[in-house]
Amino acid sequence: MPEHRPALASRTGNDAYPDPVGTVAYVADEFMTLEKARLNLRKKILQLFRQENREILEPAVQMALAILQPDLKYDQKENDRRIEEITRRYPSKVVPYRAGEVLVPFGKVLTEEDVLLLDANQAEERKNLYGRAPWVLLIIATSVTLYNLLPSASISPWSKRPPSYGLFRCLLIIAVILLKACLPFTSVSIYAVPIGFLPQSLLLLYPERAPVAWTTLLGALLVCLFSGPNLDVLFFFVFGGLVAIPLCPHVRKWFHVLTPSLAAGVLNAVVVLFFLLDWNLVASWLGTADRMSVTLFEKMSPVSLFARMGWAFAGVLCAGPPALLLLPLFELGWGTVSTSKLSRYTDLQHPLLRDLVVKAPGTYQHTMTVAYLAQAVGEAVGVNTLLLRAGVYYHDIGKTVAPGYFVENQLVGKNPHDELDPAVSCRIIMEHVQHGRNIAEKAGLPDIVTDFILQHHGTLLVEYFYDKARKASREGTPEVREQDFRYPGPKPQSLETALPMIVDAVEAASRTLQGPDRDKIQAMIRFIIERRIADGQLDECDLSTREIGRIVDTLTDSLEAAHHSRVQYPWQKQEDGGAEASNADGPRP
Repeated sequence: MPEHRPALASRTGNDAYPDPVGTVAYVADEFMTLEKARLNLRKKILQLFRQENREILEPAVQMALAILQPDLKYDQKENDRRIEEITRRYPSKVVPYRAGEVLVPFGKVLTEEDVLLLDANQAEERKNLYGRAPWVLLIIATSVTLYNLLPSASISPWSKRPPSYGLFRCLLIIAVILLKACLPFTSVSIYAVPIGFLPQSLLLLYPERAPVAWTTLLGALLVCLFSGPNLDVLFFFVFGGLVAIPLCPHVRKWFHVLTPSLAAGVLNAVVVLFFLLDWNLVASWLGTADRMSVTLFEKMSPVSLFARMGWAFAGVLCAGPPALLLLPLFELGWGTVSTSKLSRYTDLQHPLLRDLVVKAPGTYQHTMTVAYLAQAVGEAVGVNTLLLRAGVYYHDIGKTVAPGYFVENQLVGKNPHDELDPAVSCRIIMEHVQHGRNIAEKAGLPDIVTDFILQHHGTLLVEYFYDKARKASREGTPEVREQDFRYPGPKPQSLETALPMIVDAVEAASRTLQGPDRDKIQAMIRFIIERRIADGQLDECDLSTREIGRIVDTLTDSLEAAHHSRVQYPWQKQEDGGAEASNADGPRP
C-alpha cells in the first residue's frame, strides 16, 4: 500500500466549524498526535519567551500543555475495515520483469498500478545505487583503457593499414547515444535495439574485422550497462553485434546490406527463443511429448515470446538503413571513403578508364597488368586490396593528356623525345602526375585515391633523361642538377601507395628481360626494391623486411607464370626452317 494512507477519525471537540455527521476520512499527514503537538507547543513557548526567567516560565508552560486536548478520535475499527476493503480491491501480486524491459510504454496514461510499479522499481534502484555505481564506473574505465591499449598491441600488427581510432571512437560514442536513445522513447522490447548499427557502420568504412569486432564488444557492454546490467541482455547484444561481422561481405552496392541483415535477424530471433524458453519446464515435459506443446505454451505466453522474437529480427533488419544514412557524414567528417564508394571506381566502365583505353591503350594495358600484380601482392601482405586496385587503376590517368610521349603508347613511328632536350622530355614525363591530379579533382575522385597518383613515383629520379642530359653536357654549359630530374613527390605515405611504386617499376623492367627465368626475375625484383630503399623512397611508409620477402616471392611467382614457355607448334618449326634456309642463301632486298 502507499505510504500516504487515509486515517479515519471523528470530531469530538468544539471548534468554529459545525460538527461533521458520521465518520470523516483525513490524510494522515494533515494532523499530528497529542504528544507531538505538546512538544511543538513547548518549543515555541520557550523560543518566544527565551529572555524570561525559567523558574517563572516553567509553570506557565505546564499549564498551557495541560489545557491542550485532542479534537479527533482515531476510529481503529473503521480504519481496519477500510484497509481490508482496499486490499480486496487491489490484491497484492508480484509483477516479474527482466532487466532492460519496458515497464510503462512511452506516452501511456498512467494507472494506479503503473505508478506503484514505477515506485517499486525506483525504490529498488535507489536501494543498491551506491553499491552498484562504483562497479559500473570500474567496468567502463577498464573497458575504455583496454580498448585504447589492445588495438595498438594486438590488432595493429596484423593490420597493415592501421585504422583511424579517432573515427572508431566517434562511431562508438554516436552508436551508444543512438542506441540508448531508443530505450526511453519506445514501447517495444529491448531486443529491438539495433545493435548491428555499429559493426555495419564500421565495416562500410573499414573492411578489416579485428578492430571492428573489438569496438563492437565494447559498444555492446556500454549499451548493456546503460539499459540495465543483465547477462542475458549482454550476451544478446554481443551476439547480435558480432554475428553481423562475418555475415557482412565487402559491400559493393547499398542493397548488399540487406542480405547480412536478414541472416543476422533470423539468428537473433533464434537466440531470443533460447534465452526466453523455460528449460526446466521443457526438461520436465520431455517424457510427456503428447501434452508438452499445449502445457508448455500455456505457461510461456507464446504471443509475448514470438513478439520478442519478431522485435529481435526487426532490430537487426533496421540497423542497415541508419548506417547507410549517416555514411556520407562520416566520410565527409573523417576524409575517408566507404567500400561501396570505392567499388564504383573499380568499375572498368568508369568514364576515366574508358577514356584511358581510347586515348592511351598501351598505358591501359600496363595499368591492368600492374593492377593484377598489385592485387596479388596486396593479398600477400594483408592490405586493403579494394583501395589498392582503385588507386592503381587511376595512377597513370594523367598520361591521357600527351599519350604519345610515353613508350608504351609508341607502337610504331619515331620517338618524339629523340628531337627534344632531355630536360624538356623529363618535364613532359613528370607532368603526367600533375595532369593526373587535375583530372582526378575534376572528376571528383576521393583524396585517398588521388594519393596514388601523387605518390606512386615519390621523388624518384628520371634516370634515362638524367643520364642523357649528363652525357650531352659540355664544358661551359650549366651543370645538370639532379633535383631538376626528380618527381615532386610526396613519397608514399602508406603501404597501399608504396606497392604501386614497386610493382610499376617491376612490370616495366620485366618486359626488357631476355630469356627470363625465376632467378633472373627474382634478382631484378630485389634490385628494384633495394634501389627504392637506398634512395629513401620507402622511408615514410611502414614496410618491414618480412613484407619485402612476401612481395619478392609473390611478384616472382606471378611474373614467372606470365613468362612461362610454351611448346613450339609444327608450323612454327617450318617457318623457322624456311627462315634459316633463306638466311643461308644470303640477304635479300
